[in-house]
Amino acid sequence: MKKRVLVSFVVFALAVPALVSQAGAGAPVKFRWHIANAFLQTATGISQTGARARADNGDLVTVTGRGRFNSSTGGAAGGGAFLHTTAAGAVVGFGTWTATGVRDFELFGCGVGAGGAELPPNFCGGVLTLDVRLRGISLAAGAVTLDGVLVVTCLIGDSPEDIPAGAEEGITLDVPGAVTFGDLVPEDGGLTLFVSRG
Repeated sequence: MKKRVLVSFVVFALAVPALVSQAGAGAPVKFRWHIANAFLQTATGISQTGARARADNGDLVTVTGRGRFNSSTGGAAGGGAFLHTTAAGAVVGFGTWTATGVRDFELFGCGVGAGGAELPPNFCGGVLTLDVRLRGISLAAGAVTLDGVLVVTCLIGDSPEDIPAGAEEGITLDVPGAVTFGDLVPEDGGLTLFVSRG
């Protein structure tokens, strides 16, 4: 989570009890994930307009969503919405997406933001790689269903040192054979979070 929104998370944590306490001995494996959604908007007070990534041609994808996953079993559920636009803002396509499984999850840790601010012990960071199915409308091709890979990064750890140098918060999306939005666009309106469920 970015430094400038950590204070808001701390205030939110005082007002709302932690959803699940972090496991004491082992690392947690069950999480809820949030991408630029109402939970994050309430927690930070920052309008969440969507996490964005850019393709080589300048096109942008904007993603929102929520769900849950188990990093041990690879199970995932949930999803959200996406919008594909040109660099100039013209709509190329839009629709919904669902998580179909976990490819990988690298846990940075829980409870401490990149700036060192204390957060709820079940607020966690890391890099989640999800298999996803996108269903939507392409203005050029009509109704489409495509499979893709969504990577979600959140900057929280056990300490600031647990967060890799140069890491940025947000998403990337690869839709093989169609388009790769490989350049994460970090912004306050596209925050992400993993909440441990034990």
